[in-house]
Amino acid sequence: MNSLFRNKILAAVVIFLLVANIVTIIVFWIGMKKDRAAAQQPSAYIIKELSFNDNQQEQYMQMVKRHRAQARQIQEQVRTIKDSFFDLLGSKNIDATLSKNLASKISSLNRELDLVTFDHFKDLRKICTPDQQRKFDKIIKDVLRMMGGPGPGRHADSPPRGDDMPPPPPHGPPHDSD
Repeated sequence: MNSLFRNKILAAVVIFLLVANIVTIIVFWIGMKKDRAAAQQPSAYIIKELSFNDNQQEQYMQMVKRHRAQARQIQEQVRTIKDSFFDLLGSKNIDATLSKNLASKISSLNRELDLVTFDHFKDLRKICTPDQQRKFDKIIKDVLRMMGGPGPGRHADSPPRGDDMPPPPPHGPPHDSD
């Protein structure tokens, strides 16, 4: 009877630990999902951090739509040229001039994408009040870092391509007090 009682207690402890582990995993998974969702919303982060009013939010979202359309067009051109570029690898005799020209076109398009992104944020800053502009100046580099930074295949306010984006800082970007 003593061993039966011990086995019941042991079984209860094992079941308790199993349930505790399952609950911990679920809570952890939900927390990561929330962090990922927050990291995927740079527009919402900017609106919140700069305390945009309704009019500013509307202007900004129109700017975001324009920027995304421009960036998508450039990115599609980059993808097409990169396909041609890497298709050269299948050739027996790779034309060095052609490969350099294609690489140059890719660089030029990435430069154009960076300029489009720069202009997007320059225009965003213009719709800010002077106080918001000071805050914008403090957070813009953090925003770009949170988004993975503009670069080949990435641009400001673009949705991430998967889990390649780091989570946002725990309590937002650091702020200097004025």
